Amino acid sequence: MDHPRWAASSIGMFSVSSLIWNNVLPPKMQFFGWLMWKHKIKTSVFLQKIGVLTGGVSTLCYFCKEEEESVRHVLLHCPFVWNVWSSLLKWWGLQWVIPDSVAGLLSWWESGKLKKRERKIWKIVPVALWSIWKLRNDCLQRG
Repeated sequence: MDHPRWAASSIGMFSVSSLIWNNVLPPKMQFFGWLMWKHKIKTSVFLQKIGVLTGGVSTLCYFCKEEEESVRHVLLHCPFVWNVWSSLLKWWGLQWVIPDSVAGLLSWWESGKLKKRERKIWKIVPVALWSIWKLRNDCLQRG
């Protein structure tokens, strides 16, 4: 009987930790992946929640200035980021429905319903998420 097996795990079962820690990404990107999965990347909403941002500092997304900058928004749902994802997927010849969360994105790509070519594309997704975050940080630093 055939069944899917997750090669990054010793027991063959998918887990986000096996996805993040058992790959060839540089350690910085692996750590970012873990923070992202735990919704702990330093968005303005997160920084306000822990008391780093106070007073009249805006927590709006730097890209769209329409919604608060949560992990979910800045990496998936921001109109600017949505255009990036849509362009990438169109270029790859894929269609999708935007996931509700970063974990949903990771689960969708892990679903096992991917063709060989699409599995190769999977390796780019963490880099795309990292690149979006780096662009956001670069834009904030330039002011």
